[in-house]
Amino acid sequence: MSDSVEVVRWSAEHEAAVDGFVAGHPQGLIYYTAAYRRYLLEIAGGECRSLVALAGGRVMGVLPLMLKDGPFGPVLNSLPFFGSYGGVLAARADAEAALIAGYDREAAAATVATWISHPFMDTATPRHDLTDERIAQWTMLPADGALPAGVEASARRNIQKAQAAGVTVRESPDALPFLEATHRANLAGIGGRAKPAAFFSRLPAMTYGRDWRLYLAEQDGAPLAALLTFEAVKTVEYVMPVVVESARALQPTAIILATAMADAARRGLTRWNWGGTWLTQEGVYRFKKKWGADERRYRYFIRLNDASLRRRSAEELSSGYPWYFTLPYDQLAPAERSQNGH
Repeated sequence: MSDSVEVVRWSAEHEAAVDGFVAGHPQGLIYYTAAYRRYLLEIAGGECRSLVALAGGRVMGVLPLMLKDGPFGPVLNSLPFFGSYGGVLAARADAEAALIAGYDREAAAATVATWISHPFMDTATPRHDLTDERIAQWTMLPADGALPAGVEASARRNIQKAQAAGVTVRESPDALPFLEATHRANLAGIGGRAKPAAFFSRLPAMTYGRDWRLYLAEQDGAPLAALLTFEAVKTVEYVMPVVVESARALQPTAIILATAMADAARRGLTRWNWGGTWLTQEGVYRFKKKWGADERRYRYFIRLNDASLRRRSAEELSSGYPWYFTLPYDQLAPAERSQNGH
């Protein structure tokens, strides 16, 4: 008979065992690691409420959770910050069930709680009142480092154009200032919400070459574009691309992507994760599809314990719980809705 499962709060003493468990799980992602947990707390603030399932003293599952108190009570996320994935990563069905039950207990004490499912195994279902959906998109990487077969002709032409213009690519962890400045310029140009300063300043606390990499595209020594990726186990996360506006026609992003994909494949990674896409983001969807992306739907499970939250405005929720998910804005009372997305 297998050992019974005990669910405990994640603490520093569990971190090595959790990382070992994540590294050995075929669906392990960086979002379950100790390094990302510390990084996310620095960026989004709040309190770690993550849970660990133990059996016979060994980690059998993990559920990352963060709690943020605010003007309308506590908000629970798995996980906050630009759609970071959460949900259960477990090795056994009884460990998964125990972690779901643990989440339901934690969620019962929050004003609202959101569980963002693992995009590649959206099987667990916690108690919830509302759901939202995203499209997971990913590209499988050939072991030999060749460009994936599904990459469309237009993307291949863009790579060739960059090569013909003399654009080169190298890894450059020292290019963080360029990444941040260009990210802010890109987002200002479209009226988007830039990442906070801590996203960049705290990044070196994670291990370069293990948790993250930064690629830089240049022409004659002048930086044109950069790409930040995270990685763990077999999956690379496409986190932040930036490009100097005047250099877009040279297609530096295309050659960065081709280089980073090939490098990842040669290191033994097999999946390039483009991240979640809203159902309304047709342009973003097509871009990822152009790079050979497969797809599936995954869900957000939202437990609303205080219906009065629907009467708050999008601006109140965003400012009261920065970087945390509260409610889909289309679920707010009509007078309170905003054009800003979650």
